[in-house]
Amino acid sequence: MRFTRVLGVIDDALDRSVVLGYTKIGSRLRRTWWPEDPRPKAMAGKRVLVTGATAGIGEAIARSFAELDATVHLLGRNADKVAHSAGVIRRAVPGAMVVEEVCDVSDLDAVRAWCEDLSGRIEELHGVVHNAGAMPMERIETPQGHETQLACHVLGPHLMTDRLFPLLRDAHGASVVFMASGGMYTTPLSVDDLESKSGDYNGVRVYARTKRMQVVLAEAWARRLSGVSGYDIRVESMHPGWVETPGVADALPLFRVVTRP
Repeated sequence: MRFTRVLGVIDDALDRSVVLGYTKIGSRLRRTWWPEDPRPKAMAGKRVLVTGATAGIGEAIARSFAELDATVHLLGRNADKVAHSAGVIRRAVPGAMVVEEVCDVSDLDAVRAWCEDLSGRIEELHGVVHNAGAMPMERIETPQGHETQLACHVLGPHLMTDRLFPLLRDAHGASVVFMASGGMYTTPLSVDDLESKSGDYNGVRVYARTKRMQVVLAEAWARRLSGVSGYDIRVESMHPGWVETPGVADALPLFRVVTRP
């Protein structure tokens, strides 16, 4: 137990330093105490959902699940991109069980309709990775009138978790993971202007703020479920470090140049 607490302190210190925690320095240090990789076919018989799965981190996660023999529901807002990513995974992983799903996570009406549809097609869901993300440089509203990043990173995932809860409960052992970002350390959590209406809109700052909201939301879900007996559902947030993705290249070209090494 003491060793675990010590590792927790080290891990927290790495993250708070940002440079040590989010670069490959942090990964190399943490490998000394990370558990071993899962055994082959470790997820056989499991069914998982990955949002924002058409490129970058999401596609890599989905492929990893497929390699472990899980049935993977690949969700994106563009049907052609979903089909392309599904094809990439099927070619890379012979026999991969990939289900193509189309839904815009920032559109709450679309989320409700899609969750109802999925609930009619499957009986249980063992995992959800909330990875869908956006970083527009100007303020854009969703069909429901919400700021896009708030809707994509916070409102949509919260609603999806709520609507898929019966499927997660019936899996008798499930996980919900929010894909956060080290960018959240660059801005405080503000609850006075959730919709980012005041002042000049800064897409990078709003991204960081809504990623911080994700961590708080994950903790709230974890607390809510921990007090309910019979619900074996873990809710956690995690960060991937700085990653070479199309999103970083498009939205943060200078940051990419600096951090790419």
